[in-house]
Amino acid sequence: MIGGLMKTSSRFAIIAAAGILAGGLMTPAQAGGLGGDCCADLEERVAELEATTVRKGNRKVSVKIYGFVTRALLIWEDDNGAGNSRSDVYGVDIAMSGISRWGIKGGAKITPDISVGYRYEWGIGDTLIHQTTTGNLPGNGDDGVEAEGLVLRHSVLHLTSKQFGTVSWGHSHTASDGISQIDLSGTRFHARSNVNASIMGGSFVPRGLFNNLDGGGRGDRVRYDSPKIAGFVMSASWGESDYWDAALRYAGQFGDFKVAGGVAYIQTEDEQIFGGRDSGGCGNVSGGFSPFGQQCFMGSGGVLHKPTGFNFNVAAGQSDLQTGGGTNTDYQFYYLKAGVLKNWFGYGKTGAYAEYWHSELDPFGAANDSEGTMWGLGVVQNFDSAVFQMFIGYRHFEEDADGDATDDEYDATVIGGTIKF
Repeated sequence: MIGGLMKTSSRFAIIAAAGILAGGLMTPAQAGGLGGDCCADLEERVAELEATTVRKGNRKVSVKIYGFVTRALLIWEDDNGAGNSRSDVYGVDIAMSGISRWGIKGGAKITPDISVGYRYEWGIGDTLIHQTTTGNLPGNGDDGVEAEGLVLRHSVLHLTSKQFGTVSWGHSHTASDGISQIDLSGTRFHARSNVNASIMGGSFVPRGLFNNLDGGGRGDRVRYDSPKIAGFVMSASWGESDYWDAALRYAGQFGDFKVAGGVAYIQTEDEQIFGGRDSGGCGNVSGGFSPFGQQCFMGSGGVLHKPTGFNFNVAAGQSDLQTGGGTNTDYQFYYLKAGVLKNWFGYGKTGAYAEYWHSELDPFGAANDSEGTMWGLGVVQNFDSAVFQMFIGYRHFEEDADGDATDDEYDATVIGGTIKF
């Protein structure tokens, strides 16, 4: 019986081998009669996919594409105190969190301790209402300021040592950038101390009065960041236009409390920081004059109680700006926010908050003081499965300027969403 099985198996093997040999000897045309075109089609489709797929130039350097798309509806109204009011609804980018953007970053190891990396990032301009300096549109047109196209945000290389820190050079964040926006509320992406970036509208130009002095922004600079030591990181940068800054940041946890904060100092001596702006000053509070020097000190921080989600955040800063003619512009602000961050519905964390802002600006002397106040409320809902956020936020602004017979008020409600990738 076993011998019969062996004979039968041998016959099957011979038949299979003959089939393979015959297939190998077939011409392409003969193979086509047996369905060979399917393989040719498959190879063609693979070639098309390879031609349209982002690929790495080599196997040693990593490549990552990232970004987010954010859009909202703005319900806006202003009142200049003289019976003149305007209101409308607009489709906008979300000025509080920044325009939609995408970027490419990656790097490679040189040694076990040293690595090199890169980052390119572009903002995708649309209705950039918050970037105007002539009235914080809308109000001067239904579409606000149309700035369509790509806006370069980062073009930078960095060399990192785990032992000695990171040196980076190119167009990117200065050391102090973001120092006024350290926030543990979970709602920072949509509501933070940069209230000047909120969409307001109105006849008054509150660009100087609602400014959180948030560091030097992005510019062409050289920057150093120390390794983290006991939760602290020290940073310093130098940029074109005689600009330099230094910052100290901290992040840590004490029992159930998460804590983060930072402070920074900025010194600049070139009026081009508000013109060509190779590397930024700490906010244009010049009141329309051409500054030739500015010193700023600012900081922020937050505390989060992890079991309950209760959090409190604060930011403050001051600026001394020399505007020529023997006059200085003095400016100071503070910002407070309290809220709760909790996963109540199972989709992701919900952040609810209340916020308050106060600032004082003295551009020409005590006789011309101005004050700005803001209060706001909002809710942000995360959907973790889609890395998606829905939000609604309301802010009410008031400005009281000496020499202005009327006090201006602004109301802005923003409803929208953000998806990250």
